[in-house]
Amino acid sequence: MTTPIIINDCHKIHIRALFKSGQHHQGTLPGCHLPFRTYLSDDGFWLEIAGLGRWGIVGQPIGNNVGDYSEGWRRPQWKAFLYVVGRDGKRCKFLLITPDLKRAGTRFELKAVWRSQWIKSNKRRIASRARTLRQLGILHKPNDLSVVFSPFFKPKGQHLTTYINGHDPNFNKDADPNIVLVHKPFNMKLRKFYSLINRLNRTRGRNISNPVKPLSIYPVRKHRVDTQTKELLKRIARNRGY
Repeated sequence: MTTPIIINDCHKIHIRALFKSGQHHQGTLPGCHLPFRTYLSDDGFWLEIAGLGRWGIVGQPIGNNVGDYSEGWRRPQWKAFLYVVGRDGKRCKFLLITPDLKRAGTRFELKAVWRSQWIKSNKRRIASRARTLRQLGILHKPNDLSVVFSPFFKPKGQHLTTYINGHDPNFNKDADPNIVLVHKPFNMKLRKFYSLINRLNRTRGRNISNPVKPLSIYPVRKHRVDTQTKELLKRIARNRGY
């Protein structure tokens, strides 16, 4: 099985950046320094790269420019989304040039894929898990999917050391070694913290008979209103006739 062309490694040429006012323009492509030119002919607008070929350029009007734009290329004030058309007739926002500068085309012509599409699903899962662990400041191996992470739910009145030792297998023989307690990072909102914990505890891709119940993040907490404020709101509503 041959390795496909990876879009992340190619030179991405955005068509909009190459378009200038007027019928003709030429220069060098940013990043790869290949000479190119754009020109208008009877059969449309074209982008030509020296030694690699040419591709048609089409535009989609923006906002109030919808209508007859057959002469739009000659108007500098004309605004549109520009697309490059491949040999298969499909439109793309950018043109790809391989790192060796020997091939160019749209992603459909080159059958190019994103790196995330080519990497196996288990590697993507481990990489995503490693990013989440870094966000939470957890020093743990991302490839161990049997571990369950839990925030600190210390009962009111219990000492913190007693609570931690109760979940530590070194102090409590009945403690589950697969449960890891996690502190909320400083300046991280509680809803974001719970969302990241739920992401780590997902059962997708794991053979677990007793999955972890996700933490509730909507809402995380309710705002308390004291009795005097409630009475004041009722009095205001009554005076306004509600």
